[in-house]
Amino acid sequence: MEPFKTGRFRPAAGAMTGHLYYIWYGPVNFSITSSDMNISLYLRIFLTVTIGFGVLHGGSLAAFMYSPEIYYYRPWEYFGDLGYRVKDMPTRWHGPEYQDQTRRNFFLYQRSHVTTVTVDNDGFRSRKHMADSYPIMVSGDSTIFGSGLSDNETLPWILAKDLDMPVFNGGRTGLANALAHPAMRDTEIVIDGWTERDVRPLYLKNAVVRLQDEFRPFAPRNLTYMEAIREIPPRRYSLPLMAWHVARRIFRDIDVLLRDGEQPYTFLRHWLRAEDLDETVALVVQRSKTVEATGMRYVFLPVPAKQTLYAEDVDDYTRNFIPTLVARLRAEGVEAVDLATPFQEHKDEGLFFPYDTHWNGKGTALAAWVIARELFGD
Repeated sequence: MEPFKTGRFRPAAGAMTGHLYYIWYGPVNFSITSSDMNISLYLRIFLTVTIGFGVLHGGSLAAFMYSPEIYYYRPWEYFGDLGYRVKDMPTRWHGPEYQDQTRRNFFLYQRSHVTTVTVDNDGFRSRKHMADSYPIMVSGDSTIFGSGLSDNETLPWILAKDLDMPVFNGGRTGLANALAHPAMRDTEIVIDGWTERDVRPLYLKNAVVRLQDEFRPFAPRNLTYMEAIREIPPRRYSLPLMAWHVARRIFRDIDVLLRDGEQPYTFLRHWLRAEDLDETVALVVQRSKTVEATGMRYVFLPVPAKQTLYAEDVDDYTRNFIPTLVARLRAEGVEAVDLATPFQEHKDEGLFFPYDTHWNGKGTALAAWVIARELFGD
């Protein structure tokens, strides 16, 4: 390309290949080369991308700050980031809640339902009978807390309704910490809920009950809104970063279609080993003795996994693990509830969400019915 020239000039000796250099002898020096134009083009592209990213990111952050709930799949994720941490933040969720598989795919396995989830100032799930003390406390993980369920569908809520007495939902904190809560001072029965796949020595050893005198709130609510926002990873709300995640979800859709297609149920797979049974029993016996030493009645509640009911390729030991474990625990003097047998009998009623590991309202209703009769008879 010939440069633009004004005034007098002369080609320089030994000009480099691909460029024409000039030595200027006049008052004005102005020249444009092809490399200059390339740099200008690259600079415009860089600035366009950078400014566009910044505008999208800033707009996403503003939208997140205005209505953060729409950026979360589940209420307990929202509470973990904001509800449990920010002073004066609402402790109630009412909106769509998505199942486990939904976040992994974009077009396939998309299912949501509206839930109403309320927690108290300490982070515990709302109860049917709000009281100063509770004769029954149900402890456990997200299954007991009620992932995917509205307040009135959780196991402790339905159990309180069936028994017509206050029942405390101690889900999503350790058993020892729940027992240290001031409302547990007159508790008579402790139901220790465990998801089936976690009932093995590895997890039981990490959850040894060490009684404590002081309750440690897992909802400190000691941050301002802006302090909490700064600690949330940008991938939660930034549209440019979310676009990459959407692309990955679409690729998973393609992979599903190329394999077996969309399935009516999805499972989180696990296999239990017969050689772990003795140690598992011993660890549960120790939990029972620790709780009963305080004068409370201990009940072990292993919750069946969805794969145990609906998957076709589950080995016989895993499928029959809960009845086997319950029989061994009862022989050791530990009170335990067998939910697996009635769940097998009623599995055609659909006791779990199809694209999630958690039970639905039908599952909790059946579990509450079985537990009430185990505890107090007909």
